[in-house]
Amino acid sequence: MTKVSEENMSKEDQKIEPNVSKRLHSEFSNSESFSKKRKVKPQSSSSDKFSDDDEIEFDLSSVAEELRREQITEWVIGEINITQRFRKYQMDVLEKAQINGLAHDNIYETLALSSIIVLSDPCPYPIFTSEEWDKIIKMNPYKIQNHPIPPEIGSLLHQASFNNFQGKDATIDGGNSQLGKTVARAFNEL
Repeated sequence: MTKVSEENMSKEDQKIEPNVSKRLHSEFSNSESFSKKRKVKPQSSSSDKFSDDDEIEFDLSSVAEELRREQITEWVIGEINITQRFRKYQMDVLEKAQINGLAHDNIYETLALSSIIVLSDPCPYPIFTSEEWDKIIKMNPYKIQNHPIPPEIGSLLHQASFNNFQGKDATIDGGNSQLGKTVARAFNEL
């Protein structure tokens, strides 16, 4: 790698696995070794809107450019720097996408390229241990404190979606309240 391209790397890139980030920076900066768009051929199923011949194109150069930018803030819980670890995961996914493409069924990799981390249990990312993930989930600053949907409506929606998933009831009964009827109508029209 040249001295110039090493100087152009952000401090964040230099912190995260130097060999990987320098290699990625070099590859993504070099227009000859990096194709701007990656074509992905989705495997279709009966419910997909894509046919077997459809291809989806992603502009990986804009993703690479975004990952090279210096982070303004970092999300740190105890000794866990979530921002740095997730950035490393994003770089690994980007490298995988550039070399082999991504499987359409791994939504977490696709979301990572959009800088979206999914806080769900169990941990969907190999970069965190179970103990670290539990700590992250418990300390999540974005957790909804006051749920916007009343519990009775939430339980109706949950039960209706569960029944629908099992192929049972395709509609819900919202009860006698106006709000319940409105929610039921909205759900049933989906």
